[in-house]
Amino acid sequence: RGTLETSGGVKIGFFDQEHAGLQPGRTLIDEVRAMKRMGEEEARGLLGRFLFKGDDAFKSVEKLSGGEKARMALLKFTIGDTNMLVLDEPTNHLDLASQKVVEEAISKYDGTVLVVSHDRHFLDAVVNKIAVVANRKVGIFPGNFSETRTLTNLNEFMGAGDAKRFAVRKSFHDFDQDRHYTNGDTILVTGGETQTTKRPFRLAIERGWMEQKE
Repeated sequence: RGTLETSGGVKIGFFDQEHAGLQPGRTLIDEVRAMKRMGEEEARGLLGRFLFKGDDAFKSVEKLSGGEKARMALLKFTIGDTNMLVLDEPTNHLDLASQKVVEEAISKYDGTVLVVSHDRHFLDAVVNKIAVVANRKVGIFPGNFSETRTLTNLNEFMGAGDAKRFAVRKSFHDFDQDRHYTNGDTILVTGGETQTTKRPFRLAIERGWMEQKE
């Protein structure tokens, strides 16, 4: 929940995982030509750059696979009038060839891209800033994912606040890290833990399995 404020010149395109902006009853070539006036040859050439070859141009949108829909949705953004893209896991369902097409299209996009992704290779290929959410704050750091994660000031930001000691009151297992915590253990929480580590800690605190020591 919350509010979003943008300046008057910002035109946002939202790339959602369901690709709701596609029109199921249209053919691919009709989808393209509905966005921008162009001849059939130009439209088919554009479709070809997104791996829709030959008779694929006359395929119905509703017949596309998940990866094909992702490519088609991104194609529409590249020829639309948006100047900012918000992308929610754009590489889901994509094979390597399709992912490369998406990476190239985003790299050539003449606007701002805000992307949420768990794909580290994709982030390294397309982004030049990383937004990190930690300790109820947002920090913006320069570089792609691999470059940003090594920054000293990022580690300081992630570990903001005083370290806290917790006592384990009931044994539990962290399956993500394959680590077992036993009743009586003391855990030092610095704030710099990864999200996969923080998740079981939050659950353990909520359920009373661990509590902060004085």
